[in-house]
Amino acid sequence: MLFSIIIPASNAEKTIQKTIESINIPAEECEILVVINGSGDCTESITDKLREERGNIRIIHSETGVSNARNAGLSEAIGSWVFFLDADDKWSCDYDALKEVISTSENADLILFEYYKNDTLVVNNYEEIKTSSNMSDPENVLAWAMRKPTLRMTAWAKGFKLDFLKKNGIAFNNSLWIAEDSEFMTRCLIDSSRVRLSTLPVYRYYTHYISTTRSADLRRDEGYLQSIRAVEKIFSSKEERIKDAFTSYVVAEFNLIAVHDIYNCELKLRRAEKREHIKRILSDEIISRELSKLKLAGIIKDPTQIPAWCFRHKMYFAGGVMCWLRSLYNIKSYYRKIGRKR
Repeated sequence: MLFSIIIPASNAEKTIQKTIESINIPAEECEILVVINGSGDCTESITDKLREERGNIRIIHSETGVSNARNAGLSEAIGSWVFFLDADDKWSCDYDALKEVISTSENADLILFEYYKNDTLVVNNYEEIKTSSNMSDPENVLAWAMRKPTLRMTAWAKGFKLDFLKKNGIAFNNSLWIAEDSEFMTRCLIDSSRVRLSTLPVYRYYTHYISTTRSADLRRDEGYLQSIRAVEKIFSSKEERIKDAFTSYVVAEFNLIAVHDIYNCELKLRRAEKREHIKRILSDEIISRELSKLKLAGIIKDPTQIPAWCFRHKMYFAGGVMCWLRSLYNIKSYYRKIGRKR
C-alpha cells in the first residue's frame, strides 16, 4: 500500500461524502482511514455506505479531539506515505503527478506540497530554502515555516513517510487542542534528515467563519499559549538561527490571538476589556520575552510584526485598530465566498 489518508471526522455529515469522493487515488494504492471521534450525527453511517461502495475505507473510533483521531489513524495506517485530510476540506491532486513526486522522494522523510485556499492557489516561495533536486535542509525549512505558521506549519498538504514517524515516535500531542499542528511539524522537522519541496497542489482548504458575537473565550487564549510552550521545549537546545525563527512564530501566534479573540470586529467587548485582555497575554513570560526582541528595523522589513510591536510599547489603540481592520478584512473575504457551493 502506497498511501494512507487519515480523516478525523466529528459531526461532519454535511461534508464527509464530498471529502471522501474528492480522493482520486486508485483503491489498490490507497487506504482511507476515517476516524470517528465524538460524532453525534450521521457521519459514520454516511461513511459506512461509502465504504461498501469503494472498498478501501476503514472506519476507526477514537476519543474526542483531532490529535487523538490522527494518532488513532497513525496507529492503524499501513501505507508507505501518510497524509492528513480534514473532513470539511478536499483532496485536490493529479494522481499521476503525485506518483511522480513520490517516486523521486525516496530519500525524503516528508514532503511539502502546495494547496488551494478556497479557489486560490497558495504558492510556497521555496527559493530561499531550496538546495538541490528540490530537497532542503530540515532546519532551513523549519526557520522558513515558523515565520508564517498558519500557512506553512499545518499537518495537511504534507506527506509523511510512515516509517520515519514510527522510528522517531512522532505523534500528535493530545494535551494540545489549538495549534497542535505546529508542535507536530516542529518535531518532524527537527528529527528529519531531508525534506522534499514540491510545487504540486494536493489539498483544497476551505475557510470557515464562526461568529464570535459572545464574550471572550479565555480558554482559547490559554490553548494557544500552551501550544507555544510545547514548541519552546523542542527549541530549547537549538542554535540561535532556529531560536530567531521561534520569535517569529510567537509573534505570529500573538497576532492570531489579538485578531481572532480580542479585537475581532464581531466580538462584543468594551475597549477597556480588550485592553485588559491583551495586557494579560502580554504578561505571559514567553510572549513578553519574545516580543521584547522586536526591533524597529525588523518590523519595517516585516510589517506583519507591527501590531505586536505596538502592543509591546503600550500603543494599545494603534495595535488594536490594525487588528480590528484585519479581522474585518477576514470576515468580508469569507462572506464574499459564502454563496459558493463546495
